[in-house]
Amino acid sequence: IYPVFHTSLLTPYVENTLLGQKRPAPPPVVIDGEQEYEVEAILDVRKRYGKTQYLVSWKGYGPEENLWLPEDNLSNSPDLVADFKARTARITTSKRKRKN
Repeated sequence: IYPVFHTSLLTPYVENTLLGQKRPAPPPVVIDGEQEYEVEAILDVRKRYGKTQYLVSWKGYGPEENLWLPEDNLSNSPDLVADFKARTARITTSKRKRKN
């Protein structure tokens, strides 16, 4: 069985028009003449093409806006990167201790 729907069952998406149901996105911060967005948290890390990338959650935005960014793009958030590295280092060392 395949999840197939006849086109007569599909309807176009209509955005919610009720006031207060959708928050407007916060405007970017201008630093040195460039628009930048505030990082709320670093959620995960991965290696792609030999470079480290972090999954970033933006302040004021939903999880659908999370984005993988290279480490170089997080130069204005060194404290968040350090906190994430410390947090993941504690997790990996505690896993090693349990295995022994």
